[in-house]
Amino acid sequence: MSKKTVKKEKKVPIRTCISCQNKAPKYEMIRLVRLTNGLVSVDDSGKIRGRGANLCEDLNCLNDAIKKGKISRSLQLETKLNEGQSIKLQKEFEKVLYEREFRRGKKPVTFRVTKDKFNDVLKK
Repeated sequence: MSKKTVKKEKKVPIRTCISCQNKAPKYEMIRLVRLTNGLVSVDDSGKIRGRGANLCEDLNCLNDAIKKGKISRSLQLETKLNEGQSIKLQKEFEKVLYEREFRRGKKPVTFRVTKDKFNDVLKK
């Protein structure tokens, strides 16, 4: 008798946006993390240790979450984000959005360049 092997589909973790409450797969969200020193940072890898919260890949969700204090509440911060922290967080968020636009399948893109071409670029 032969046993049939059935491949189980891998379960995709679902996360909820703290701003708009939309649910989406983990890889479609951007994670914010409260570090051990109390600062808030964008965690593109999803592996930084600390309390996390997820946002959609939408700048409006970030702005709404900052404005309504949802980030402070979900990350259990002692105080609301000040203007400088908000601007820093927004720049990090925009950088992650920009990087994700050029990824295929959410994997880093690698370029192969000959040594001659690389040296030509450095000279310019």
